[in-house]
Amino acid sequence: FGTALAGAGGMFFWLREYLPRREQSRLLKSGAETANGWLHSKGLSLGIALATAGLLMVLIGVTVSIVRTIILFYGFKLTRTGEDLGRSWGMFTRHVSRLPRRRIQVVEIEQSPLRRFVGVALLRADTAGSIATRGQEGAHNTGRDVLVPLLPRADVDSLLPELFPGVALEPPHWHSISPLAIRREAMPGIWLCLIVSLGVIWALRATVVTAWPLGLLPLLGIPLFWWTSRAGWKQLGWALDGGLFRTRRGILSRSEHLVPLRNLQVVKVRQSPFDRRLRLLSLHVDTAGQTLTGGGPRLDHVPQEEGWELVRTLAQEAQRQRFRWEK
Repeated sequence: FGTALAGAGGMFFWLREYLPRREQSRLLKSGAETANGWLHSKGLSLGIALATAGLLMVLIGVTVSIVRTIILFYGFKLTRTGEDLGRSWGMFTRHVSRLPRRRIQVVEIEQSPLRRFVGVALLRADTAGSIATRGQEGAHNTGRDVLVPLLPRADVDSLLPELFPGVALEPPHWHSISPLAIRREAMPGIWLCLIVSLGVIWALRATVVTAWPLGLLPLLGIPLFWWTSRAGWKQLGWALDGGLFRTRRGILSRSEHLVPLRNLQVVKVRQSPFDRRLRLLSLHVDTAGQTLTGGGPRLDHVPQEEGWELVRTLAQEAQRQRFRWEK
């Protein structure tokens, strides 16, 4: 599809470069009339066929993903022996690994739309010095990054004490980020709708005069982008309770990162010129290992005063924690 799109784009620019404007208008009008007649001749059957093909592709993709997951994590077991967590999984190729609990740096609670629908979650974990090599023997291909592949979301909190020994877990008190995030996240989509609308109007100006209202159809995406940004803003947040720093994000797919304060290495603060103008900042927490969980906790669009106060609190809390290194 990408190759065909690139070829069509190259042909379009070639026509614009070497054909007179009158010939360009004639070809565009002829193509539009041909496409319109073909669609009218096919009628409802074409729409049904396209919708059916799209639905089948989605169902096949979901089915293949489910079957692959079942084969990969068949017979999964999570056990604890002393301070070590033992994992075993696999239908054809059997995997066995041991993970010292003290080396767990970050835990990610991940929920895809399908997992949210059935009320389960996937847990990933990063350990000190963990390295992910996507490809031949990458963690994402063998499941080594997955701590628990399938767990009811309501049971996740009861498992956390087994993952973070010595951390006094408490119900999280979530803090929201700045409402300015709604506008900032929606603006790229809004600009895209405006540019596409102007492009369609410009392309149709030489064909059918009454077809220009079609150029207004992309503007219908503006409310969708705004709603998406608002829904995402509601899910963005952070909590600092019981020795754990938590962040959450996502709309359809959601994820939550958990970091014990004793594992904090660096707290990075970033402010672009637009951030400084709006008195916002971005915050990123670095640990000894965060290659398998998407890069560790990160917060965007945090109010400047609240963000710097959070940075100071994280630094002070991390200093109070006793450093421990266990082999």
